[in-house]
Amino acid sequence: MAEDRQLSDAWQASREMGRVWASVTDETLLVRFWQAVASCQGEKDTSIEFRDVQDVQAHKRAMQQVFGPRAVIATDAVMQREAEYRGLQPIHLPWGLRQAAEKIISTDREELAALHGQTSNAFPKGRLSEAQRRVLGLVRRLSQRVGVQREVSAYTLPPSILAQALYGQGIALDVSVLDDATQAVAAWLHETARVEYGAAADAVARMSAKIIVSYALR
Repeated sequence: MAEDRQLSDAWQASREMGRVWASVTDETLLVRFWQAVASCQGEKDTSIEFRDVQDVQAHKRAMQQVFGPRAVIATDAVMQREAEYRGLQPIHLPWGLRQAAEKIISTDREELAALHGQTSNAFPKGRLSEAQRRVLGLVRRLSQRVGVQREVSAYTLPPSILAQALYGQGIALDVSVLDDATQAVAAWLHETARVEYGAAADAVARMSAKIIVSYALR
């Protein structure tokens, strides 16, 4: 009974502390709170209910100052890898803060869905520079070499999207990556691996191995 009472008291203290911080609207104080959470101080054990938060935007700005302007709550390993590739900053928080934080700054899964829902447009080939056309040609030859039956095309993609699978079985590369052959190949490799092998953790490694083997067997 004594142990149960201690757990109950600890939970109650966590909730009370959470109500206090949820009522704070001073952004400077909130930055200090989230900094303490980030450095695993006692505040990490706080339990905040989203319905108690008095100033959601103040919390959001404070969290972005501490964790980064593109911080999101990580949901699982697959989504985290994809989010990091897209330029997001997935973070992990203790259970008592997680649910409120998901509604304050969103999750990696939600942000990725929003990014993919934005408009993508084909980039006119005539507007590509000579160097960009060479890089695009290089990626296309690489794709053909490993038997990937997906046309590679230049597109203007949503912010932070470097490559995207197209419904017509193609792969779109953002025109910005065509200025650098290494970046273009990396973007194509990541997206093609995701399409060919799904969410497998070793998808990029398997695709890379396929490319290496194609050259080793020449």
